[in-house]
Amino acid sequence: MALNIFDQIKTQVDQANHILVCFRPQSESDTLASAIAFSSFLEKHGKKVDIVSDNFTTPKRLQFLPKQEKILPQLPFLQKLVITLNIEETGIEEINYDVEENKIRIFITPESGIISPKNITTAQTQYKYDLIITLGTPDLLSLGNIYTRNTELFFQVPVINIDSHPENEHYGHINSTDITIPGISEMVYAIMKHIHTDAIDEEIATCILTGIIENTKSFQSQNTKPQTLSLASELITLGAKRDFIIHNLYQTKNLNTLKLWGEALSHMEYDKENKFVWTSITRDDYTRTGTNTEELSAIFNELIDNSPETEVALILSENTEQNGIQAFLSVQHPHNAKDMLKAFEPVQGDHKRANIHIPQKNLQEATDILKTHIQKEIQKYKKTA
Repeated sequence: MALNIFDQIKTQVDQANHILVCFRPQSESDTLASAIAFSSFLEKHGKKVDIVSDNFTTPKRLQFLPKQEKILPQLPFLQKLVITLNIEETGIEEINYDVEENKIRIFITPESGIISPKNITTAQTQYKYDLIITLGTPDLLSLGNIYTRNTELFFQVPVINIDSHPENEHYGHINSTDITIPGISEMVYAIMKHIHTDAIDEEIATCILTGIIENTKSFQSQNTKPQTLSLASELITLGAKRDFIIHNLYQTKNLNTLKLWGEALSHMEYDKENKFVWTSITRDDYTRTGTNTEELSAIFNELIDNSPETEVALILSENTEQNGIQAFLSVQHPHNAKDMLKAFEPVQGDHKRANIHIPQKNLQEATDILKTHIQKEIQKYKKTA
């Protein structure tokens, strides 16, 4: 009898020794929390685990999560180079090396005679990872440098692809993709339960519940299903700290962040017909409030959370470090954020959230261009729906 998806994943995990868990840059908080939870679970299952996301830095609002500092911004070494020298006739008196202009020189002094190049061979060890798990990643290219600089790794090592995005390309050797499940946390929790329920401790349960709370906007969004509430109750029984999560996600904003949120509200405009809200933040706003662009994530979440009737939300920000404007777009189903901004390549993000950089434009010019473009995209969709 053929194994179901959960059994296939369990078999691969059981056979693996060193697992790479990775997700694309700018992933949802749900994915980040799931990666931490799954990695902790796999370590309790006796596995070595590395979590990697291209150029990763933990968003401030999620720095309360345990072990978030273990997420690496780039892959560590993948293989070792083995240099073999036959010293049967010469022996070895001394070995040393130096590094100059990014080149290493190895000096080998024989006890007698000379060392011939024909006595030297090189080889590479196997990849350090024997299993790759991707979370919330519709295609391998969206992993950025993790994939583009290491493509052979993803062809040589089995890949388990876990995702709920409808545009997933099913690139894995095992594809656990289900668009009916609201978020990655719920999918990862189901897999962990199938592998070994007893390994889900208080810390892991707290991470999974964090992902669910973020994905459902604290159980207020339209993707909150009865089974989601039941699952949350189950996690709390396992020790998940709901009050701790709520406090850190929603009750710890400092005064400066609240001031910046006030500036964003004062600039906000709303297109009721298209259910489209937009706002902007200037360099002066950052200066007056003592904040910087790192606060944008929190402001963006506030804008989405406090606009329940909005289907499309846009924030434009003057960049404090370089010229041009940063634009961040979030949409609700059935819209597609990345498609909506594809005229402004390169676009980073996915169908839910995407961002672009608009060079050589001031804030008003960029706002006018994007506002008009997005309104046209919404109308275009309405005509074809």
